[in-house]
Amino acid sequence: AYTNRGVIYLGMKDYDRAAEDFNTAIEIDSGQHWAYYNKACLFSLTNQIGESCIWLEKAIKNGYNNWNHIETDLDLNNIRNEECYKKLLTLKELQ
Repeated sequence: AYTNRGVIYLGMKDYDRAAEDFNTAIEIDSGQHWAYYNKACLFSLTNQIGESCIWLEKAIKNGYNNWNHIETDLDLNNIRNEECYKKLLTLKELQ
């Protein structure tokens, strides 16, 4: 529920509330890969490139494997040309 509400806040550009909800979701269930993924989106949208890559990596390591979504999600456009993002794409081959 927290992840879903966080996504709504993310869409409203209420990044503080979105982050709070994603953090709560992770506290409740540390395997909540959607919350990690959406934190990556939040940081990308706010031009926090390094943080975005860190959270995207956490999402992948916690089981997020929708590579088509990763490669087409507009929320991640700010990190697409970054080396950290390109490195994360190599994890696709390991799954």
